[in-house]
Amino acid sequence: MNLLKTFEKTYIESITKIKKLLVSENKEIALICHYLLTTDASPASFLQSSYHQSFSSAESFLSFLEEIKNRIENNNEICFPVINGEPKISLTYQKNFNIQDFFPEDASIEVQSEYEIMFLNNISDFVDNHSCYYMNSIKEYFFHYAEIYGVEYAINHYGHYKDYDTSWINEFKTNKGVNL
Repeated sequence: MNLLKTFEKTYIESITKIKKLLVSENKEIALICHYLLTTDASPASFLQSSYHQSFSSAESFLSFLEEIKNRIENNNEICFPVINGEPKISLTYQKNFNIQDFFPEDASIEVQSEYEIMFLNNISDFVDNHSCYYMNSIKEYFFHYAEIYGVEYAINHYGHYKDYDTSWINEFKTNKGVNL
């Protein structure tokens, strides 16, 4: 079998397994799988830096999902820190959580106490909180772009996001007194 056929076979097997995880009997696994597949948020915004590349191919994404599945089913070695209001996923026990895992290796974290850290209880809490956080972030960026570059530019830039809401235009106009 040539290498291209091997790649194709592996890709198809990965997609098939991902689809099975989407309908897993374990509702937490199905929920996190669905959320990770449908969110517009960058993995860098909610994952430890060592996992950012897990979204680069079907095979690496499946490997990441299987790791989450194993951690949930076997020993719950997963936690959901909220760092300065931003929900994250950490593939460690809560007691072993290290904030440095969410920053590039060359970044120095001066004082951990500068960060407000709390923990969510489960995947459902993470999905709810991260969805809200992300939608609010997109909205803030929309307003920022609208103020600096104009509403049309903001619409062109953020209009394709699934969390984009056309009501933001009127809210921006009302809050800023801008006429379109």
